[in-house]
Amino acid sequence: MVIVVVIVSGRTASGSAVQAQWPSEISILVFFILPVLVMPVSFPGVLAEAAQGGGDSAALTRPVWLVPLEQQQHDGFVHRWSASKGRGFIRNDEILRLTGYDVRFAGVQLAPSDLVLGARIQFQVEFDGALRPRVKGVASGGLSVDSCRGFIHNEALHRLLGKDVLFRAVQVPGAQVGQSVCFHLELDAEGRPRVKEALEGTLNTKGPVKKRQALGG
Repeated sequence: MVIVVVIVSGRTASGSAVQAQWPSEISILVFFILPVLVMPVSFPGVLAEAAQGGGDSAALTRPVWLVPLEQQQHDGFVHRWSASKGRGFIRNDEILRLTGYDVRFAGVQLAPSDLVLGARIQFQVEFDGALRPRVKGVASGGLSVDSCRGFIHNEALHRLLGKDVLFRAVQVPGAQVGQSVCFHLELDAEGRPRVKEALEGTLNTKGPVKKRQALGG
């Protein structure tokens, strides 16, 4: 489309304004206004959320790393416990690093003897709708008669690595909580400390047995 605007202006030779006649000195200015074509513009982007039929809001997308966490058996310790509220939290370094949360549990999910700060716990984890971790089923602590493992607390190692040292029952026969043990240290593939060999006598690494518990898987 082309819009033509004609502006007519002029004066006669005597200087009077133009009336009905068209004097020769009339100047005509013609402006041609060209149409502006507005074209659609495309921008790159990533689909952040897909529409969900029949609902007001879409569920949070589950990260891929949740799946192996839900399939594994985990170790941790009671980090917080409120008897009045009947719930607490287990600290597991890997889960805390990935989610930013400790693992919530209800008091009925642990044995009464394990409802103390620092108690070592084995558990499985699941995630609520907000992707916060919680204990799945019943968590276990305590001692297994057939096979067990435990943890040795060494203050210097704990400050350095943030973990107690794992041992197996065959490495420390007859170990009791609070007993001092001398041992050689090694790290597993994930950098977690464990007893390589328990020894008698005075060696460079020593600590008390903190907790024994059932072996998992």
